[in-house]
Amino acid sequence: MKPIVIHPAAEAEFHDAITYLEARQEGLGREFSRTVYDALMEAAEHPRRYRVIMRRVRRMLIPRFHYALIYLDEPEHFYLLAVAHSARRSGYWKDRL
Repeated sequence: MKPIVIHPAAEAEFHDAITYLEARQEGLGREFSRTVYDALMEAAEHPRRYRVIMRRVRRMLIPRFHYALIYLDEPEHFYLLAVAHSARRSGYWKDRL
């Protein structure tokens, strides 16, 4: 598996979501964290399995949660652009390319 590089804004989105979900229900943030981690490992292991949404950018939907991993499969690494909530303005992460 290629090295995983995470955009700082994607990391912040991830941590914000954990905090928000944990505040809503105890344990939900931890469950989200585990689910996203597992999804990230799956996407990094099989990056071409998921749908292309813009040129080389792909999206993997996160089961149970209304989030998606937005990423690039670069030759030298897997690059996570966003941990995007489905209610956010689509494409807000494009300036991270």
